[in-house]
Amino acid sequence: MMLTVTLQLLLSACAGITEGGVSGHSSSDIDADMNLVSYHHGVAAQVLEQLHTKNLVFEDSEARSIVDQILARLLPEASRAGINVVFTHLPGENALALANGTILIHQSLLATVASEPQLAFLLAHEIAHVNLSHAWSTTRSSLSTRFDRHAFGREQEREADQYAARLLVQAGYDLVDASDFFTQLANYPVAYPGLEKSRTHPQLAQRKQSLLKAGKFTLAVNYDGAASGKSTKSTELSRKQFARFRIRQLVHSIHAKTTEADLPGALVQLADLETLTGSGDQTTCLRANIYAAIGADFAAARDAMKELLTGEATGQSAYKQEKELKPKVLPNGFFRDQAETLYREILAQSPDANCAVRGLSALLAQR
Repeated sequence: MMLTVTLQLLLSACAGITEGGVSGHSSSDIDADMNLVSYHHGVAAQVLEQLHTKNLVFEDSEARSIVDQILARLLPEASRAGINVVFTHLPGENALALANGTILIHQSLLATVASEPQLAFLLAHEIAHVNLSHAWSTTRSSLSTRFDRHAFGREQEREADQYAARLLVQAGYDLVDASDFFTQLANYPVAYPGLEKSRTHPQLAQRKQSLLKAGKFTLAVNYDGAASGKSTKSTELSRKQFARFRIRQLVHSIHAKTTEADLPGALVQLADLETLTGSGDQTTCLRANIYAAIGADFAAARDAMKELLTGEATGQSAYKQEKELKPKVLPNGFFRDQAETLYREILAQSPDANCAVRGLSALLAQR
């Protein structure tokens, strides 16, 4: 399931609310505004309904606990009541704020954020879109276009970043750590093509610097009594909890990306997983699964991998270990052979390794 599924889902929700479903236009600006509010709430409700119908919503108690802890630091209790965070199986590294206060977070993005401050920034940024009423400034004619781009306007994104910086400083989060959220996203040029050059989003490196500047300005004026950009609360326990949480999210996301044929994205996340203490031997089987998927549809995978391994992407550390594979010149069976070798290595060490048994059986059945 690729990004087009996301777009079709959201656009179908927009299309499901027709002009006839909303009361007629009035000469009163107030009536017109209320008409648009009703329309936006209707769109949000239908998007959520279709996500549930297609089983694209999931609940994760650990993720819910972490998100709730962060929200408690970012917002007073009364403000939290209007925010509803929903986890989705939609593909891609994305999040989206709906007009009714619902924030959709894709599972892959949960796995992408590398720390609690980064997840805090993600939530604060989407909260900003809600609290700054960005959805209400979107006209009905441009609503489907916004969903199609998965973005608000460039200026709205800047405003949301600055608003998020203030929330983070008030909560005592480390803005330097939080700003690395953009560095993490920059590792996904293939899985999320066009993000860096998007017309609606400022460049990621620019946004990172702007966030840090906004944080320094907030500190300089002592916004609401904030004394520093470093957390005043002990975060040692939450770091350990977040590390365990991220390993689990990466494993789930890599499995999904392998199934969805987002193989470059799966390799990027596998490289992240392999750097984390506690990820264990499962990384070998995940790599074998990815290689088996590449071998199963070599032509399509080769084109995607070519983008991953050429141009600016080759300078990023996440891709360096894959350079030696050179998929554009390798024979079709290379990746299948690599996958089989890895599966057999796992079985030699642990004969009852379920992942390797399943993977090798499927691989041999294709021959």
